[in-house]
Amino acid sequence: MSILEQLNDVSMRNNEIESIRLIDHPKGFELLPSRCEATSIKVLLEKHGLSYQVEIKSNVEYISTNGRFPVLIFNETDIVCGFSELVKYLWKRGYSLSEKLTQTEKCDMDIYTALIKRLEALELFTSWLIEDNYTHVTLPCVRTLERYLHD
Repeated sequence: MSILEQLNDVSMRNNEIESIRLIDHPKGFELLPSRCEATSIKVLLEKHGLSYQVEIKSNVEYISTNGRFPVLIFNETDIVCGFSELVKYLWKRGYSLSEKLTQTEKCDMDIYTALIKRLEALELFTSWLIEDNYTHVTLPCVRTLERYLHD
């Protein structure tokens, strides 16, 4: 990490989080990975004691800077999209759930995280490439979303 990055990290940790807006899809318009990510984000914010307001918008994909959902807006200036980016953002501000873990526990956490990422890829595969799932779950969800966006 360069000296400039270290200085940025220190200055970011001094910034207070005053408001958090969590912008998400309407219920029923997202697939399982998006729902899981939204739930993970809510749990993480609550574990840190950070309050947030949920806003439902149908155009979240146009607000997201990296294609991940939901979108979080901190202090009306910082946009953070997705769980991984949220963890990095909070860490830079001094929020961490792993600081008291032993090295072994941190390794276990990394393994579980990697497993969850693999399961997410598996879920995407089954949603889009297994014919029965695609026909009965994914396609109706996508069609509903398309109708909602074009009305």
